[in-house]
Amino acid sequence: MRSIGSLGVPNYFGPQRFGRDGANLARARRWADTGEAPRDRTQRGFALSAARSELFNRVLDERVRRGDWDRLLPGEAVMLDGRRSFFAAPAVDATLEERARAMDVHPSGPLWGRGESPATCTVRGIEDQVGAREGALVALLTAQGLDHERRSLRLPVRGLAWTREDRSLTLEFELPRGTF
Repeated sequence: MRSIGSLGVPNYFGPQRFGRDGANLARARRWADTGEAPRDRTQRGFALSAARSELFNRVLDERVRRGDWDRLLPGEAVMLDGRRSFFAAPAVDATLEERARAMDVHPSGPLWGRGESPATCTVRGIEDQVGAREGALVALLTAQGLDHERRSLRLPVRGLAWTREDRSLTLEFELPRGTF
């Protein structure tokens, strides 16, 4: 529990983003493969959101597998905590490492769309590998005019407290707006 409070948790998009039984993601894949967009505007929006979320989750999966989802790497697009702002960090110095430990900044992943990723070095390589494996979804998002954005790979869990009673564990915590 202490590590959750000090390190945060991986900031995955949850299953609700993908629709019942993954229907929104299936719709996005069908659109990407056939070029036939859903007729309903709302369904198109859900499909595009699911595609972006899937690609982000795959980048996060790779960073979790590597064990560096919670650390800044050279070439990182560094997110400011609680903001949608980021800056490129070609190198990671002691000051940036301390800011990351303090949860002031976080590593980020792509929300695919038009424009170049600001990530470089190893981070860019990870993103490019995922993009290459999912080229049809990347092409769909770009063609639909979504702009490239960033999302924190790490979700801070603040105000974490727990109590244990018999065989029950009760957790209390705060999550930032827009998280589940």
